[in-house]
Amino acid sequence: MLARVLAKPGYTGQLVGREALESSGVESLIYPVQRGIVKDWDAMELIFHNIFEGLKVQPKDRCIMLSLNVRIPDAMIEELSQMMFKTFCASALFIAKSAVLSLYATGHLDGVVVQIGDGITSIVPINQGYAVNENVIELPIGGRDFTEYMMQLLRDNGSKDIDLQNAKDVKERLCYFQLGNGKSAMIGKEKFLVPELFFKPDMAKIVAVSLQESIVNSVMKCDASLRANLFKKIFLTGGSAQFPGFKDRLQQEVSRLATGFEVNVLTPPDQKNSAWTGGVILGALDTVKPLLVNKGDYEKGGLSTVKEKCFFSQV
Repeated sequence: MLARVLAKPGYTGQLVGREALESSGVESLIYPVQRGIVKDWDAMELIFHNIFEGLKVQPKDRCIMLSLNVRIPDAMIEELSQMMFKTFCASALFIAKSAVLSLYATGHLDGVVVQIGDGITSIVPINQGYAVNENVIELPIGGRDFTEYMMQLLRDNGSKDIDLQNAKDVKERLCYFQLGNGKSAMIGKEKFLVPELFFKPDMAKIVAVSLQESIVNSVMKCDASLRANLFKKIFLTGGSAQFPGFKDRLQQEVSRLATGFEVNVLTPPDQKNSAWTGGVILGALDTVKPLLVNKGDYEKGGLSTVKEKCFFSQV
C-alpha cells in the first residue's frame, strides 16, 4: 500500500501518484506509508479519495478489501477500519495479509512468500492458506533503500546531477541513463551491487541479517513436519524481486544454508502485482462472504471483530 503525494499545505488540489512524481518544481513528496506503517493519515485519506475517484466507484456500494503486512499495530487496523466505515461509508470491509494473497495468485495454499516491498521485506511461512504469524520475519529494507543506494553509488562514481527519481529509473532499467541536462550515467558494477544488499547486509548497514539467513530462520522455526514442503515452495514477489538473476542467486544461497533440504525458489507470473491478483481470486470466492465485516459488525465489536474475522490476531 504505497502512495506518493505532492506536499502542499492543506492537501488541496494536490497531485497523487505518478502525476506527482512527473510534475516539475515540486517542493517535496510525501510518502504516507513508511516501512509498511501509515505515518500520515491525512495524506492516506487523500490517496483513498484519489483511488475511488479514479475507479469511478462509490465506497458505500462496495466491499473494500485492503492488503497489509502481517505484523502491523492494532492502532493501524483500527484507524483504517474507521476511515473505511466513517469517512467512506463502505458497505463492508475485509483486511487481507498481502503475502497470503500473493500465494493465492500462484494456486498454492502452502509455501513461503518472500515479499519485497517499498520499505520492508516480509518472509511469511503459510500453511493451508494461513500465515504462521509467530514465524514471520520482517526486514526493514525494500525498493526505496535500493534506490537510495543506487543514487549514492552513482554520485560516488561521478554522476553528481542524479536525483532520487533518476536513480529509481536507473535501478529499474539497469542500463545507460540520459539525464535531463543532457549528461549520461554509465551503469557498471552498480547494477550488481544494489541487489547485493540483500545477501551482504553489512555493505550498507541497513539490516543485520541477510535475506537467505532470514528465510532459513523462518522455516526452521516452523513445525518439523512442514519444513521440507516450505523449502520446496519459496515464492519471490514484489517489484524489487525482479533483478535479473536474483531468483537463482537466492536459491543458491538458501540451498547452501538449508543442508539436507530440497530448495526451490519460484516466481509468480506477475511478481509485482501478485497480491492484487490474489485479492481478485479471493474476492470472487463465496467462502469469503462470511468473513466480511459490515458496518453493524464494526459498531458492535470494533477492532476485535475486524481482527477475528480477518485473522489478524497479533503474536
